Amino acid sequence: MTNNLNIRTLCNLFENRRDIQIPVYQRAYSWGREQCNQFFDDLVEQKGKSYHFGLFIFECDAEKDTYFVIDGQQRLTTAILFFAALAKAIGARNENVIRIKEMYLTDGFRTVEEDDDYFKQIIREFTCGDKRAETISQGKIKDAFDLLGTRIEKHLKENGLEKTMNLQKSLENAKIGIFDIDNKGEASQVFEYQNNRGISASDFEIIKAYLIHQIYIISSPSDCESHINEVQKNISKIYRNLEAISEHFTEDDILRCWFNLYEYTQDVDYNIDGIKWCLSSENEDKPVTDICLWIKNFFVNFEKITNAAKVLLKKNAPQISNLFLIRRTPYWPVIMLAIVIKENTKLANERLNRLAKLLEVLWFKYEVSSRRKDSLPEWAYYYFNEVSEEKSAFEEIYKKIEDAIDSGFGGWWTEFKEAVSKYLKEDDHFKFKATTRYVLWQYENHLRENHEHKLPRLGHKKYRAYNTIEHIQPQNTEWSYIHKLGNLTLLTKPDNSIASSSEFDVKKQKVYKKYFDKDNPEKMRLFQFCHIIEKDTWREQEVDERFGKIKTFVKGYFRIDS
Repeated sequence: MTNNLNIRTLCNLFENRRDIQIPVYQRAYSWGREQCNQFFDDLVEQKGKSYHFGLFIFECDAEKDTYFVIDGQQRLTTAILFFAALAKAIGARNENVIRIKEMYLTDGFRTVEEDDDYFKQIIREFTCGDKRAETISQGKIKDAFDLLGTRIEKHLKENGLEKTMNLQKSLENAKIGIFDIDNKGEASQVFEYQNNRGISASDFEIIKAYLIHQIYIISSPSDCESHINEVQKNISKIYRNLEAISEHFTEDDILRCWFNLYEYTQDVDYNIDGIKWCLSSENEDKPVTDICLWIKNFFVNFEKITNAAKVLLKKNAPQISNLFLIRRTPYWPVIMLAIVIKENTKLANERLNRLAKLLEVLWFKYEVSSRRKDSLPEWAYYYFNEVSEEKSAFEEIYKKIEDAIDSGFGGWWTEFKEAVSKYLKEDDHFKFKATTRYVLWQYENHLRENHEHKLPRLGHKKYRAYNTIEHIQPQNTEWSYIHKLGNLTLLTKPDNSIASSSEFDVKKQKVYKKYFDKDNPEKMRLFQFCHIIEKDTWREQEVDERFGKIKTFVKGYFRIDS
């Protein structure tokens, strides 16, 4: 490894190396409020003195006089946004900002390609103008700029100009360690062991660094660069896909799907240790004979899964949308993404929606049962790797899931059926919090769909807003039916706090009535309060009456016979 670790300041970096670029295969900007506030707090804490800003890894392209950022881009991007926010604030007070603009707010630093124009608009004009954030990372860039601007303005008002300029002094004089490396293999190895303040490296990032370094170790000098460049093209696509699906799929979801579809085993963890096992001599079932080819295929297949997730998200149907509101057990993403990849253009929306509904029903029965065996990963692997094109692969896996709804995984039919029936007979539905929240949410949509005006279904954002369980008769009442489904409804967290442990008639006036407006049904927040606020009292009779209605819905919606 090139041993040229140098300690210098952030200012020196921009004085001596003016072309710094985030390569296309790197993650886009991802810092949120917590990291940006910590960044600012660190500056305030220094009181104008220098501090250690961390280690940066660059791949040097001597011909282009460019530093490609391998690690440290979140901190560098935030630093530039800080200088822009500072220039805006003190410029508005007629202070000279020419040096800041010429040193930091130029083309010398470029973020990932699809975000760079938006980023430049902000750091040059101090506004995004007519440009709208088209990616999640662009939105985070704007949020970071606004947050830092707000913190700077507050600091100016409370501490004056001189102390605020000390923030700039601390940042410019901040000591940084630089690994100036001239090949990607060495850079990836340093990244693998590097931990910085901010967002910790994900399992995928650690795996990425490890596998690139493996190519560097095993490839000949003449082949190494071309192999790594090939991998990085797929990494670029992967990161863009991950950003597009980040609201619904985590990197861990995708990594778990990769293991289950391409290296299915129950003996390894879904992380770097699992990858090392795949490449080790201990993997007797599927020994790797060509490590370089295996690594390249890993990134090709990982990109296929992220792209399948994008395709799935475009299927704008309630049946599929419902899956994103439930927990990941059973492992429904493994089944859905395997089918999207394998069926490709032959995949009809109607078939995918049918399957999504089955998986929703299976999830419900799985959640209220005591067994925790889940055969979906095994079935997905078999479908993905073993079933021939001639067979009706989709119908085969559909039938397996349909059978599991009736008999569970492994054929324990009686126990499975009794478990879900028991849920409906329970006096304590509050202990199944996640499941009960979901049941109440779908009951709300059921009421809306059956309203005379066909009220619109509530979307995901409102689901999160109403994602707390409210006891209509307060919990401090020592009655046996307090935790029964008929006594539970949904409220936003603030309204749940307002309702607190008040009596029913008080809560009805303070909170419940604003959720239902019979004169404006399309604007009502939750229709289920219609049947609650019409009652003068709320006792066991009212709870049982409401429970009966919800139970009828649940039995039909989740396919329960008795």
